[in-house]
Amino acid sequence: MRLSGLLYAFNLLDGIQPTRALELLLKKLDLPLESLYYNRMRITKTSPFSGRTNTMELPITLQQIKRWERGECIQNVFPELTPGQREFILTGITDEEWAEHIGDD
Repeated sequence: MRLSGLLYAFNLLDGIQPTRALELLLKKLDLPLESLYYNRMRITKTSPFSGRTNTMELPITLQQIKRWERGECIQNVFPELTPGQREFILTGITDEEWAEHIGDD
């Protein structure tokens, strides 16, 4: 079944440049185009402290996001991120808001 589905998808894309086909797929999945070309993604979250919507560009991949969504520990999936960046992914709270509302204690 999977192979026939894949062949069907390729038939639909016949004559379309491979890059354009991937762009169409990303659009259908509602994923940013840069997730295809770069190992960077823009993450947008709303802070529970301020209610502000913040966006952070992080050096992460879609594959890492999927691993985290499946339940892997965030420290294991994103070891290259700072604790503040991981907190932003989890809660939407920025370092600045954390310092303002909780303090450095």
